[in-house]
Amino acid sequence: MDEYLERDFRRICNVHPETHQQWIRLLRVLSGHESAAKRTAWLAGPRWAFAAALLVVVLIGVSLYSIFDFPDTCTTSRGE
Repeated sequence: MDEYLERDFRRICNVHPETHQQWIRLLRVLSGHESAAKRTAWLAGPRWAFAAALLVVVLIGVSLYSIFDFPDTCTTSRGE
C-alpha cells in the first residue's frame, strides 16, 4: 500500500506546475462559451416572434393595398 501511495505522490509531484492554471483557464473559457450559447438561445425566441410579426404586418399591408382600387389620376376643381 505504501508503494502505491509513494508512486502516486511522485507522479503528482512531477506534474508541470502550470497544469492547474491551464485547467482553470480552460474551465473559464468553456463556461464563457456556455453562457454565450445560453444568451443566444434566450434571444432567439424574441427574434423569431418579431420576424413573424413583421411578416404578418407586411402581408396585411400588401393585401389591403391590393383590395382597394386607387384612382390613376387625381382631379380637382378650380381653385383647390
